[in-house]
Order: sequence, then C-alpha cells, then structure tokens
Amino acid sequence: MFMYLPVVYGYSLLKKHQTLSLTKVGSISLVLLGAVLTTEIMQSFKEPGALPAAFTAIFASMCYALVFILTPGTAAYTTAEFRSFAVSGIGLIGCLVIFAFIPSLWFPIDHNLWQLAGVAVLLGAIGQTLPIITLMKGIPLTGASLAGVLAAVELPIAVFSAAILLGESLNLLKLVGVGLVLSGIVLYNLSDRKRA
Repeated sequence: MFMYLPVVYGYSLLKKHQTLSLTKVGSISLVLLGAVLTTEIMQSFKEPGALPAAFTAIFASMCYALVFILTPGTAAYTTAEFRSFAVSGIGLIGCLVIFAFIPSLWFPIDHNLWQLAGVAVLLGAIGQTLPIITLMKGIPLTGASLAGVLAAVELPIAVFSAAILLGESLNLLKLVGVGLVLSGIVLYNLSDRKRA
C-alpha cells in the first residue's frame, strides 16, 4: 500500500515543487522496507491468489496517491469536510460496484443485521470519516509529499493496536519494520526542516 509514497514524491519532483533529495529518497526507502518487514508480505506471496491481491493493492495505492496529489490544488475551492465526504463517497460507490460484480464477497448477515450496522457506523466514523477529515485539513498545510510520509505512521499504530487489542503476534521482524518506518518519517521531516 505504501507504493503511493514514491508516486507522490515523483509527482512533486516532476511539478518542480521539490528538488531531488537523496535523504528523502532514502527515507521513503526506509518506510517501504519497514512496511515490507512489518506486514510480512513476502510470506503471503506463497498463498493462492496473492498476485491478484498484489495488483489490487498497487491500484489502491495509486488511488491513494491521487488523493495526496489532488488535494492541495482543490483546497482553495472546497472545504476539508466536502473533500473528505467526497473521498468517502467515492470509496463507498467503488465498494458497491465491486460487490455488484463479485457477489461472493458479500458476508452473510442473517440475524446480526443491527449489530453489524452499529459496528459499521462506528468503524466508519472512527476509521474513515474522522481520519479523512483531518487528512484533508492537513495535506494543504504540509504539502502532498510530506503528508504522504506522515500518513505512514498509521502502520506502526496498526501493528501495536493489533497486538494489544487483537492479540496478534509482535515479533522482532515487525519491531524492526516499525523502527524503519518511524526512522524514515523522522529522516524525511528533518530533511524538510533543514531546507526551511
């Protein structure tokens, strides 16, 4: 999913919003390597259906990159709330289109409809609406490239939350990956501060 980082940085280089910085390239590389270690993605390539899943993730990452690229330009004409609900709405429409074409993805609801609806609304508010509103407010302030790197902090938070709340394993490889992601974020920010 973090393939959006080099795309957003590459776009900012092409638009001449930034100049090439080996420190920034190195920090993005640290984040990508940390993501590979933390998610243990290399092990999943042995499972059936891994290749289509990888292509889907890359496509999703490119869509995520578009959010970072387009938001600073649209910030002057729209509110953060409008942009966040537009992004969420487009995501919802995309999911419904996918479900329409691949009905096997539907989970049988049966008698748990109201519990599932309540959890869906709660997760939608906490997991989608609030983060996207804050993201839409932050991207115009920090710029697309820095916002992309700062958004990578979601991976370490997800790893520790999964370990604490869901009891997932937390091994040395994941901890090294988290360290690399955080190091990449710090290095990128230090590089920006030195330029300023």
